[in-house]
Amino acid sequence: ILDARGNLYGTAFSGGGFGFGTVWELTSRMGGGSSEKTLYSFTGAGDGAGPNMPSGLARDSSGNLYGTTQSGGAHGDGTVFELSPRAGGTWSLTVLHSFNGRDGSGAQSGLIFDAAGNLYGETFSGGADNDGAVFKLTPPPTRNGTWTETVLYSFHGTDGNGPQFGLVLDAAGNLYGTTYYGGASNDGTVFEITP
Repeated sequence: ILDARGNLYGTAFSGGGFGFGTVWELTSRMGGGSSEKTLYSFTGAGDGAGPNMPSGLARDSSGNLYGTTQSGGAHGDGTVFELSPRAGGTWSLTVLHSFNGRDGSGAQSGLIFDAAGNLYGETFSGGADNDGAVFKLTPPPTRNGTWTETVLYSFHGTDGNGPQFGLVLDAAGNLYGTTYYGGASNDGTVFEITP
């Protein structure tokens, strides 16, 4: 993802200080070239492991970065995280949600925002039948509050299995996406979720 100054931000699935992936920044240098900085190295424990690729990160107007990890977290099923810039060029990670299998597992796609600041995403597995889920995270009314997760839809195989490549939101609030497997021939589906 690109910011207003032309800096690029992304994720690496593995590597970093603990081997469980990173969030990085690539900054253009005067005279050409660029410099890379690791903003955060995942520990593989409570903060998550294996940040999603290739969908990467979402960014809000304050410069905070949002993403998902495929594993780790409180239950080992992955996390949704927020990475916030701090004074002195450091960054701080907050886990907004740890998946528990029943509400999803193994998120492999990025997140999208709606106009109200809600985050939407999908998990490759987990949910009611372990075929993946689409979820919504609602921000707290105060900055230090807790985000609320809602499972919008759990896949059942015949309607799709393994949503993976991200969502698109239209003006009416409908969500669109694809699944890797499932459907009539088990070759995947294109879906719409309507509120």
